[in-house]
Amino acid sequence: MASLNTLNWFTTLGSRGATTAVERDRQLAKLVSTLKGLNPDVAGLMEVENNGTTALNTLVAALNAAVGAGTYQGITSPIPGTDAIQVALIYKPAVLTPVGGAQSSADPVFRRPPLIQNFKRAKGGDGTTFAMIVNHFKSKGCGGATGADLDQGDGQSCFNAERVRQAQAVLGLIDGLKLANPVVLGDLNAYGEEDPMHTLEAAKLVSVSKKFLGKKDRYSYVFGGLSGELDHVLVGKKLLDRVTGATIWHINADEGRFLDYNTEFNSPALYSPEAFRSSDHDPLLFGLHLKKD
Repeated sequence: MASLNTLNWFTTLGSRGATTAVERDRQLAKLVSTLKGLNPDVAGLMEVENNGTTALNTLVAALNAAVGAGTYQGITSPIPGTDAIQVALIYKPAVLTPVGGAQSSADPVFRRPPLIQNFKRAKGGDGTTFAMIVNHFKSKGCGGATGADLDQGDGQSCFNAERVRQAQAVLGLIDGLKLANPVVLGDLNAYGEEDPMHTLEAAKLVSVSKKFLGKKDRYSYVFGGLSGELDHVLVGKKLLDRVTGATIWHINADEGRFLDYNTEFNSPALYSPEAFRSSDHDPLLFGLHLKKD
């Protein structure tokens, strides 16, 4: 299972992603290489263009062309919101079966509404279901911040109060929808010891990276020469015993922007369709045991 910020995967040119068809194809090749390397049975995706299923289906088609027809299917949120980007997920139907339809929330606290999908193992499972809750919380940028959302000088930057409210709303969804075995994942735009994470952990959700990784390896983003973990996976305590391990694949955060898909200021000789610098966030990968013993 994986979490990946796609760094504005857009099929519409000249918007937040690629500005030319060449850049779009270069970005797509890198994302496919990343997903091939992760080889997830299910992955939550952030920063996918909010244009229905067009951007997501384009990514799924390219991935399936590389790994085999029908290997993956995509799901978008039934309430995608009005932001230019949305969250989504992909999964292997040969491994996992959706239980019920996708769900979301119309709560205005979510600028990018979460995607909620229950799954069970398709074959050979023990009947356990889990609820994927894919999130992309408000960024730390200060544009438009007022009141409690202004930078409080505590190192958590702007909109920390909003991210806390979003964390509380996610907990409300878990309780209100009676989601068994929640898996809360995504770009939470909060570092591991900030208030939004503490809010989720106080509700007895457990960070799999804190559980399985040492502090030196627990980062997914580099800003101003400092590294930290903005991307997280937290699971309910009943599911924790089924987590087999976790890692952060450091292919992006440490790499220079001159290696990405853009053509401006980037030497053509430096481009590679490999996974490195497919995004500015590192993906997180973890295992979940759902087989019959």
